Amino acid sequence: MYCFAGNQTALITSRIIVGFGSATMSVCRAHVTRAVPKSIRTAHFAYLSALQFIGFAVLPAFGGVLAMIPEFEVGPAVFNDYSYPGYTLVVSNIVAIALLLLFYSNPPRTAPAHTTATPASTLISKPADPEKGEAAPAAPSAGLAEQADKLALTACLFINICFRGSVAQLETVTSPFLLSRYDKSLESASFIIGTIGFFGLIVYLVFGMVSAKIPDRISVVAGLACLVAGSAVLAAPVTVPLLTYEVALAAIWSLAYPLGQTAILALFSKKLAGLPAGGFLGLFSMCGSLARLVFAIVAGQSWSSFGESSVFQGMLLYSSITLIFSLFVFKRLAV
Repeated sequence: MYCFAGNQTALITSRIIVGFGSATMSVCRAHVTRAVPKSIRTAHFAYLSALQFIGFAVLPAFGGVLAMIPEFEVGPAVFNDYSYPGYTLVVSNIVAIALLLLFYSNPPRTAPAHTTATPASTLISKPADPEKGEAAPAAPSAGLAEQADKLALTACLFINICFRGSVAQLETVTSPFLLSRYDKSLESASFIIGTIGFFGLIVYLVFGMVSAKIPDRISVVAGLACLVAGSAVLAAPVTVPLLTYEVALAAIWSLAYPLGQTAILALFSKKLAGLPAGGFLGLFSMCGSLARLVFAIVAGQSWSSFGESSVFQGMLLYSSITLIFSLFVFKRLAV
């Protein structure tokens, strides 16, 4: 639909349909939560997020390559700078569906999603003996549900919104900012964004290897600190050198998001304490998706009404508030 869209309504409709497809991310995260123990779950979330990160941070460079292909038509199909990415996604999704049908299998329902394996003998309760003063054992599921820390879960959702919203704003304004402030071409802007995204991919892979040695809450605070630092540079009302801009952008895109977003996702899954993983991770993804939508719209409106720097000034404000809040609830984020 996107490739053949002849008007704005069809174009927007195609993007809405694609947006529904992003719900598969919740299924992937629920799979990891059910199938992977806590001790190595952050690493698996890092690898899963790395694949997602390739799509929105690394592949823009590939878009620059596609833009260099000459335009041509085959019947009603038009192949140009705008439709090449659409056709690429069509082929990619067909391959993904084929791989799912051939190789995917559901995780076992008895997989230890939130705790380590428990000996079978401890799961078999003997009848209570009233004469010895023994009380009937409580239902395990009820106890697990009561252990969920609501404040910690809410804090995770709030921090998730901050990370996802900041990246949404960068996705919205980075290319126009490079074009208008630094007089870059679309191909050059795509290359810069793709290069920064490539370094972020490396951070994901390295973080996946060392995440077991770093507490999730430390990674979250470190990610927020990088977000605040990068936003402070970008929020300057004066034009900074291009290299400085790129370094500040990398602090957010290649450090803050890979570290903080992966850690807060893993932390949220570990804090569920027996609650339904699929439903709550769906809520986590929904908050992130809404943040990407709302923050992107706010970025566009802020750019139009108050100027380019206002977007980054707003980012500095809400990232600073989120960092202070995370320090306030830091003890509650322990796993």
